[in-house]
Amino acid sequence: MQGIQNVTPIAESNATLKKSETDSAQQPDSKKDSAEISSAGREALKKEEQKKDHQNELTHADEVVIKQLEERDREVRQHELAHKAAGGAHTRGGPHYEYTTGPDGQRYATGGHVNIDVSKMNSPQSTIRKMDQVRRAALAPAEPSAQDRIVASQAIRTKQAALLEIKELELEEQAKLKEAQEAKEAEDDETDDEASENSINITA
Repeated sequence: MQGIQNVTPIAESNATLKKSETDSAQQPDSKKDSAEISSAGREALKKEEQKKDHQNELTHADEVVIKQLEERDREVRQHELAHKAAGGAHTRGGPHYEYTTGPDGQRYATGGHVNIDVSKMNSPQSTIRKMDQVRRAALAPAEPSAQDRIVASQAIRTKQAALLEIKELELEEQAKLKEAQEAKEAEDDETDDEASENSINITA
């Protein structure tokens, strides 16, 4: 759980603990022992004590809310990590989370998103492969959101446009081949005509 630090109190709340004068008298040559809590340690200890006091003050309703926030935090993180894992190199950075502070003073992820690149590639074939992955990333979580489905639909439309582009390129290529074939046939016919004109019939 984010934001929780376990702090073990060092000795008691006194800033400095010293041996008794009797011990000092028995060992006059020994140095005085001291265990001092730094200002950072005192602050951490104070926060830990305040946290415990606050937890003791939580009502049953607060505990219910905290449990709901913990479940929501887990769901959100799993959701966004599924997007990130499926999106691979097409995602931009890590998951971004939105937080809500609970009755216990802790922050819980209650919303989030992952940025993903949905632009076309240099070739329609590459675009199709990319859009397939974008669609998988959008629908990767167990329960895709409305925004996830919008991204998936956008990826499908971009893929369809790339498929249409491939079809148009194929038609253009076929037209060029047909034109070249017709030109060759016309050239062959012209050659045959010239050969006929230059030929001489020999009869008995």
